[in-house]
Amino acid sequence: MKLLVFTLKAFQGSLKVKEGMEAADLIETAEMILAKYSHDSLKDIMLALKEAKWNGRVFYNALSGTVVMDILDKYFAVKAVELEAEHRQQKATPAPDMLSQMPAEMAQ
Repeated sequence: MKLLVFTLKAFQGSLKVKEGMEAADLIETAEMILAKYSHDSLKDIMLALKEAKWNGRVFYNALSGTVVMDILDKYFAVKAVELEAEHRQQKATPAPDMLSQMPAEMAQ
């Protein structure tokens, strides 16, 4: 929890917003993130925030818990679609026939 609050505070500081979250807001946002994304890694959360910052998201000089949750919702939705596409691609690719590649004496 502390690491997530620190991550949110660092993200807020990197944006240089005038209307940022106070300590209580940071803690509340961290709790919401932990409740909703309990099985996702901190690395994914950091990547989502980084992508939002560097991909041109406009923060209008303010940051709130709802903005952070919106960023994470969009990131994890895109991630789910990409993972599903990767899974379908792997499923569609036939598995190699390992028995035909084995020496004859081992295949028996």
